[in-house]
Order: sequence, then C-alpha cells, then structure tokens
Amino acid sequence: MRLLTVFLSSVLGLLLAGAAPLTAQEMEPEEGHPSAPLATYAVLDRLEEVRGLNDPEKLFDLAMNDPALQVALEAVLRLEDQGLLGRLALEAPRKAVRADAIRRLTDAALVEKVLREGDWYLRDLALGRVRNQDLLAEAARTDPDALVRENAAKLLKDPAVLRDIVARDPEPRVREAAAWSIRDPEVLASIVRASDDRGVRKAALGALTDKYLLLAIAGETSDAEFREQAMAKIGDPALYGAVAMGKDAPALRVLAIRMMDDPELFRAIARKGDEDPAVRAATAARLDDAALLTQLTRPDQPLPVRLAAIGQVKDPALLAKLAEGTDDPGIRLAAVGRLEDPRTLGRLAREDGSEAVRARAAGRLNDRALLARILREDPSPLVRREAVARVGDPAALRSALEDPDGAVRARAVLELPDEPALFQDLALKDPSPLVRKNACVRLLDPAILSRVIRTDASASVRSAAMGRLTDPETLEAYLSDGSDWKLRKQAALQMSDPAVLERVALTDADEDVRRAACKRLYEMRVVGHVADPGLRERIWRDLVHPVRPLVRADLHPPDGPLGGRVAEVLEFQDHTALQKAFAEGPAPIRRAVAFRMLELDGQVTDPRLVRLMEALLDPAVQERLGPLSVDATLRFDERRYSQERPEGGYPPLRGRTRVEQWVVRVVGSDGKPVLDREFRGAKAGKVQVFDEHYPRLDDYYLRYNAADFDFEAIAAALIEPGGPELWKAFAGGRDKYLRSAADALLQP
Repeated sequence: MRLLTVFLSSVLGLLLAGAAPLTAQEMEPEEGHPSAPLATYAVLDRLEEVRGLNDPEKLFDLAMNDPALQVALEAVLRLEDQGLLGRLALEAPRKAVRADAIRRLTDAALVEKVLREGDWYLRDLALGRVRNQDLLAEAARTDPDALVRENAAKLLKDPAVLRDIVARDPEPRVREAAAWSIRDPEVLASIVRASDDRGVRKAALGALTDKYLLLAIAGETSDAEFREQAMAKIGDPALYGAVAMGKDAPALRVLAIRMMDDPELFRAIARKGDEDPAVRAATAARLDDAALLTQLTRPDQPLPVRLAAIGQVKDPALLAKLAEGTDDPGIRLAAVGRLEDPRTLGRLAREDGSEAVRARAAGRLNDRALLARILREDPSPLVRREAVARVGDPAALRSALEDPDGAVRARAVLELPDEPALFQDLALKDPSPLVRKNACVRLLDPAILSRVIRTDASASVRSAAMGRLTDPETLEAYLSDGSDWKLRKQAALQMSDPAVLERVALTDADEDVRRAACKRLYEMRVVGHVADPGLRERIWRDLVHPVRPLVRADLHPPDGPLGGRVAEVLEFQDHTALQKAFAEGPAPIRRAVAFRMLELDGQVTDPRLVRLMEALLDPAVQERLGPLSVDATLRFDERRYSQERPEGGYPPLRGRTRVEQWVVRVVGSDGKPVLDREFRGAKAGKVQVFDEHYPRLDDYYLRYNAADFDFEAIAAALIEPGGPELWKAFAGGRDKYLRSAADALLQP
C-alpha cells in the first residue's frame, strides 16, 4: 500500500509576479520539493549553474530530466519561452514541474490547450491563467470534473451564466460557488427568495451586500435562521438604529437591538417604553444604566422585561432585595443567579419557599458544612441534587448514599473516592438505574460487569457495563450467547480479537452485529488477514465502496416463491394498497413495499432509506402516528490525494475520499416534519492509505465514507412524545428498532 499525500483544500498557490490567484488544490510539500531540505552539495552546485543559464533548450532539458526536483523547478522559473513552457505543462514527468510551468503561461492559446487537457489537475491549474470569460463559462458549464466546474464558477462574472449554473449543475457545491460569484444584488435577492435549494439560498444570501435588500429579505422570510443571517450582514449601525426605533416587526427590531452597540440608543428605547414586551426585553438585556435597570425590574413591568433587566443588574443590594423581597419565584430565581454574597445565598438555600430558588442558591454555594446540612435536611430532591454535586466531603457523600432520591445517590457515586466493593454492591443491588449505571462506570471487574450485562433490567445500565468491558474472553462469551443484539453490536465494536470478529461477522443472526464486526476488522486494519475470502470481499464492498441504491432485481429473485407477488407490488400506484400489502405480507413483500413507497415519493432507493421506510410502515406506527413518509437529501464532502510514483512518470498516483452528509426528515400526512436528523460519514483524514482493494473511479482510488443511520435514535424520537402507553404498544412489536427504543424508554 502506498501513502498518498493529501491535497490542501485551500489554495496554496505559489504566485509569480502578475499571476492571477490560482484555483487548483496543491499537495503538501513532498520529499525533494524546494520547501524540503536540500540533500547534497551537488544539488546546490547545479542550482547555481541553472541560475546562470539563459539557453531555453538547456533549461527545458533540465526541467524535463534532472533527477533533483529543486533543479527542475529552478529551470522552469528561468524559462521564458511560452512554447517550451506549454510542452512542460503537458509532457513533464513530474506534477510539480507541470504545475509551475502552467503558472508561468501567458499565451492564451496554450492556456486554452491545457484547459482542454484530459487531466483535471492541469485543467484546474490552468483556470488561474484564463482571461477569457467565455472559456471560463465553458469550463464551468461542461467540465466533467465538479472541482474544475466549481473553481471556474468562482472566476466567472456573467450573472446570466452563473444563474444558469445555479439552476442546472447537478453538484451542490458547484451551484453554491456560482451563487457566491454573482454580484448583481437583485439577482442574488431573487435567488434567496425563490430557490428551493437551501444551500444555494444560503450562498446567495452570503454574497448579498445590499443592506436594504437584506433588510427586505429579513422582513419577508419566515425562516428564523435566514432572518438572523440577513440582519447580521447589514452591518450598518444607523440602519440598525432606525429599525430598532421604527415600526418594523418586533422580530426585526429585536435582532437590530442585539446587533448594534449604542448605549444612548438603548437608553432612549428604554425611556420611550416600547409597546412590545420583546423589544423592551431585548433593550433591557443591552442596558448598562443602573437607574433604568432598577425601573425595569419593578413589578409593573412585564415578566420578560424584568428578567432581562435582572440579567444586567450589578448592584448587590438590589439583587439581594429582588432575591428575598418579592413573591415571584421566577424573579427570585433570576436574582439568585446573579448573586455572589454567600450569606444571602445561604439564607435562600435554607429558607426560600421555592425549591427551584433553593436549588439555584445551593448550586452557587461553596460552604461544605452548609451544603452537607442542606443535603441531610432539605425535603426537595432538586435541592439535594445541587448540594451533593458541590459538597465535596467524603463523609457527606457516603451519607448521601442513603438518600431516597436515585439521582442524589447517583451523583454521590460519581463524586466518591474509589471503593470497588461499594460500587459492586451498588451496581448489583441499588433500586435506581441511575445509581447502578454510575456504579458500573466506576467498575472494571469483568465478572461483575458481565453479571450486570446479563441480568440488569435497564438498557442504559447494561450498555454502561458493556462500555467498561475490556476483557476479550468476557466480550467473546457475550458475543457467543448474548441475547441482546445491541449489546452484541457494542461488544463487537470493543473486541480486539480478529478471529472472534471474523466468526461474528460470518455467523451472528443480526445484520447490525455482523456489520459492526466487519467495521471493527476494518478499523483494526486486519482485513487482509481474514481467512474467509467472501468476508474479505464483503468488508471492502460494504465499508469502502459507494452504497449502491437498491434496484428491483435486488428485492427478490424473479423465480422465487414470492417473485410474482413482489413484481405485482412494485407496480402499485396507490399508497393505501401498498400499506395493506405491507401489513399482510412477509419480509420480502414488506421490503418491496418500502422500496416502492420511496419510488413513488421520488426518493433514492438507498438501502438505509428502505429500512427506515419499513419501520415507518409498521402497522403500529400507521395506527398511532398516522401515515409517514421520508424526505432525504444527500451531499458529499470530498478530499483529493496524490503521490508521485516511485518509478517516476505522470500522472501521479491519486485517490479521493467522499464523505456522505445526509439530512433525513420524517414527514407527517400534513407535510410538516415530524423529525429531522443529520447523519455524516467519518471525516476524511489529512493523509489516506489506498490499495488495490479500493474501487477505481477514472484514474483514482476511491474511498467512500458512508454515514451510519441511527435507526434506534430515529425510532425513539418518533415514539417518545407519545408516553408510556405508546411505548408499551411498541415494546412487543415487529420492528426491532421500534421495539428496542420502546424497551429503553420503559426501562431507562
């Protein structure tokens, strides 16, 4: 395997006098590059010789053939002949030589010739030398490489061409680069207002600088993120002031107040007594005038205004008065959060009638004796939880283990000095899952942890115990006969024995566990030592290759016993008929129904989306949550890598890593999102190893970092709002993710 040196994502270009900014991505300095130490005095001598040369042919020969890269690059730097530089750009055996030759090209015809070259890297470098906007437009519209199109779009100036690219290019990053390059404010505003592509809208808004159009967009949009971004870009204190004092919508005025820094104006708004409480509260949160703040804390002011003003008050006497002299616990709570006086805090922690106020005060105390007293005597678990977190006294913490509240005991377990025998007893016997979980976190004994894993009723406790296991034999034992697929998956990801992982990857009954074992083998870099050739191939295919959308042939063999029914289902046009087929059919039919639902909804038939759709079609989900659909979008982050070949020659070895970024929405029958989740593949590293097992794309090795969908988290988010009765309904259901999420909610 060869180590490939990563291209930097930003421009590193070595700019020569008069050269335009380069758009190509450059690799990090390689051995032999001028930035590396010079190896021999002989090289230094040849460099001096080159610096005295004026013969174009000799300089060309050195650039093509000298074994020292420093000498070859010095020859390029001395060469003025455009024809010879053009030949170097297209024929030199080393990438760095070609790159430097391109940087010295000024002949438009030669630059165009390179721009039509088959090598994306050379085309990308040539963009920085192009002065012809028509040529740049051609590259931005038609180049087969997305990076070249993106960088060409960044150099374009024609708004019509750029707008066409925004509308038509298949790659999000090219569309966004085109939007960023548009300078016509009206065009940018129209894109922000009308585009269906959120990324393009954000790019166009980022490029827009007309403050009045930005204000108009902020006033029109219902998207809070876009409103705030538009207001932040205005950057004009006078306009902010006019909005703050004017009759615009309160949401705009609040943003204007937050984005300006004008104490006099804040005081003027406060004295004016604005009719809108949100505007007055935003103003109070920016005030530094003690007299005005005192007025705004009075009972005749709306509660949001009083709370905002208290957040700015610095006078200890006023804070103490507010904390002790008002009937409103919300006001007392806010004042306590600003108090520093330990005596006042101590009185409030002991005596206030509101448990929330006592808890806030206890959370600001440092007096161990007083905290221990509160921990012993306060009737509120909320207050005792704050006290136990700050008491720091081993005796008080030990006493807290007798507290009737599980959360108090659980925090004491985390704060206590190490005492394995005590933690073992708590992990096995305490009635609170919070205590048992925290006790497991303090343990390392594999026998005790194994016992907890196999017997505890709480999913979170079992998972915490598994997370502490490092003993290979105990992990192997659970992988062999453990009943919980989630714990087997967790054990596989913690296992370090390749032989055990290979067995699990081949034989475990659960697909998620098998995949976890494959992933662990890959992470350990031992795939080449896996004995089973089919498993080796599966690991490379599933973890490195692109995830292939399902096609109809994948759903069931056409000559299988259900082939005819699958084929029939795949022609259904009606969602109701599909839901009925799902409720009545076996697993192959259910999978075909989920596939067809995605087809009808215009979604990609990625196997992960098919699996999610199966969960959403579960009859229990349909009955209790109503019809649900999937709305998913996928984009990629990409990093490119390169290394000179040991034997020399061009092109160099190349690789690229593509990282998935999914946005997955589950949508109700009313079209509103029920949940919204993002899933990303592993981040691309600065360096990447590729070998013959990786797929090839054009002249690249390709690594594809697919995102893992957390199906159980999706299931939990769907059913959690429904409460215990709904959880019980799913606990015995057919879908394993819904069933697992329900069990975890019922037994936290």
